[in-house]
Amino acid sequence: MLWWLIPTILIVISLVVSLVIVVRKIPQLRIMDVLSLPEEKFRQVKEFLLQQRFQRVAKERFGFLINFGAKAWKESSRQGRRLMQKVYSIEQHYRKMQKASAPVSSDAETIRKMMEEAEALVGKEEYFEAEKIYIEILSQFPKHVKAYEALGNLYVLDRKYNQARETFNFALKLKQDDASIHTALGELEMKENNPTLALAEFAKAIEIRPNSPRYLDFFIESAIAAKNVAEAKRGVEKLREVNPDNQKIVDFDERIAVLANPEVVA
Repeated sequence: MLWWLIPTILIVISLVVSLVIVVRKIPQLRIMDVLSLPEEKFRQVKEFLLQQRFQRVAKERFGFLINFGAKAWKESSRQGRRLMQKVYSIEQHYRKMQKASAPVSSDAETIRKMMEEAEALVGKEEYFEAEKIYIEILSQFPKHVKAYEALGNLYVLDRKYNQARETFNFALKLKQDDASIHTALGELEMKENNPTLALAEFAKAIEIRPNSPRYLDFFIESAIAAKNVAEAKRGVEKLREVNPDNQKIVDFDERIAVLANPEVVA
């Protein structure tokens, strides 16, 4: 007979049922004010609280099985830790669901005020304080593309070009068809004296926003800097179509002519 399986089955049942009870009681755990602790300490404290709650509920509800459960817990610390991590993950999911159900207008207003505050600090060249605000926005709203773009622009102003590039590229992972971010990347490459890379970014920008004189201006400038006559001419033709009175067209034509026939100037 497989009588020896009975204790194991009882242990599993007790743990599963206790887990269900803990999940139902999770909202009560949220009243503990541990959010002010550093992130790692918060994680450790929250995990400890969940484990204590788990053991207490199990003892109250399943006293006749507690000996088996306690022994299994001690002998299987790794499994117990994994179980608590699952409970913690469920609790985090619950918190995110609550946050997602909050009024959108409240979030939008919060972001607007924080963005304005950060922009004001950038205007005063207080980059360190502005960076903190942008990072705070992204910690609360990790998919806010404009906050990433603003942070990237801040890094450009602060001459932290590698950080700016990483920030812009991450923003593009969230929104690939953002012409503004492609343009920001193009401007960064121009500052780094990489006109060919800049041209590629501006090309993506005008593909998304073909009728923007500003983006076309960037595209033509980078094409001339990269000595790409064909792309420069294409950009000027598009600019002439979109904005025929643009005063830069004549200048662009002259510069492209020199680029195409350098021996004439010589």
